[in-house]
Amino acid sequence: MDTIWTGVVGLGFLLWWIASVINQYPLRWWEHVVRHDWLRLVPSWTFFAPRPGRRDDHLVFRDFEHGLAGCWHEVDVGEAWLPLRWLWNPYRFRQKALMDLVNGLLKTRRRYRERQLDQSVEQLSLPYFGLLAWVSSQPVATRPCLRQFAVVASMGHGLDRALRIIYVSHIHRVPDGDGGN
Repeated sequence: MDTIWTGVVGLGFLLWWIASVINQYPLRWWEHVVRHDWLRLVPSWTFFAPRPGRRDDHLVFRDFEHGLAGCWHEVDVGEAWLPLRWLWNPYRFRQKALMDLVNGLLKTRRRYRERQLDQSVEQLSLPYFGLLAWVSSQPVATRPCLRQFAVVASMGHGLDRALRIIYVSHIHRVPDGDGGN
């Protein structure tokens, strides 16, 4: 009896591994399968091949005062000291959260465009709310505050570094810190 259960569990892990490998490729027919993965058991990694991450995302925001836009400020997600990053990187959680929210927002935008839905509907997506909440939690100079955020991608290093704006939000009112609006 133990041999049968070992085989069943082994087969389950083998199927899970195959599904994980397939999920690394952009296959349209597979999107229908993953859509029913409510427990999010099938991972999608972009660290390595076939689609390695090639950009760093930066979350920036600006405030509006008397109808005039202020300067852009970057949300600090932290940066580990490069020689020790492989061993100790306490900021990795925030960096990964930003990457997941941005990728989720871009995926939502792509789906809405495919279905020809209004772009403003993406404001109701969880990634948009996550980014908006993150930006809204940043210090505010004046009250009431109107704020807009953007996502800027950087590719390359040093003088070869290229910046590209990949998303600009609508303008939102930042709620007062005392719980009132």
